[in-house]
Amino acid sequence: MRHDDRLVLSVGDNGPGRTKSDNGDERGVGLRNIRQRLEQLYGGAQSLTLLERPGGGTIARIEMPFRSRAELRTTAIVSTEGE
Repeated sequence: MRHDDRLVLSVGDNGPGRTKSDNGDERGVGLRNIRQRLEQLYGGAQSLTLLERPGGGTIARIEMPFRSRAELRTTAIVSTEGE
């Protein structure tokens, strides 16, 4: 879903919910990788939020800046010209 200049992606499941380690961190390489990649691409302009779904399960919500195809193409060209 697009909300103004933001792209909001949500996906949910009806499983047992999140698994956390003893210190409260999420387990698994996948979430760490996604968080790192979002940070690399968008810095502080992004977020990944995990929510408990009513009735069981988890909702993962990612927010990032919305970019049109033309904006993405322009960004790619500018970044490769600087190399």
